[in-house]
Amino acid sequence: MSSNLKLKVLLTGSNGFVGSKILEELKKSCHEVVPIYRNDIDNRNIDQNTNWKDLLKDIDCIIHTAARAHIIKEISNDPIAEFRKVNVAGTINLANQAVKAGVKRFIFISTIKVNGEFNKINSPMVEELECPPSDAYSCSKYEAEIALQSIAKKTNLEIVIIRPPLVYGPKVRANF
Repeated sequence: MSSNLKLKVLLTGSNGFVGSKILEELKKSCHEVVPIYRNDIDNRNIDQNTNWKDLLKDIDCIIHTAARAHIIKEISNDPIAEFRKVNVAGTINLANQAVKAGVKRFIFISTIKVNGEFNKINSPMVEELECPPSDAYSCSKYEAEIALQSIAKKTNLEIVIIRPPLVYGPKVRANF
């Protein structure tokens, strides 16, 4: 996509730590942004049943930062199932609806944790997994990556996966 184009961008997780910073930058750009905040969609979290249809009209690009992450005091009896509801099923649902709506690009903010917690001494961390993800959050993000890659192979939706390391800055919370 050319940098001269004015894009209409849907940004999930706009009030999250990463999403709010992306929103600030998008507002400075010439692009039109549709920010999605927690509970904006059907007054609940993102999952496999979320209806995005009306919000995806004329969207060129989705930046998907919304996720279940950093649950310090887990209360679920089945944490991986809870992570999968949002991070896998919710992401797949959004991507499939994006395809139907004609969205061109889907940028998925994953995590470096899909590469595992450690890399070999004196070796760079590489895209290929040398150590599998080890917690519910990183496993669910990896599963979403695999599903998105499958969607990309079958459709015209361009998938971009970003695996940032731990992100910190003013007002950081979570597990930093």
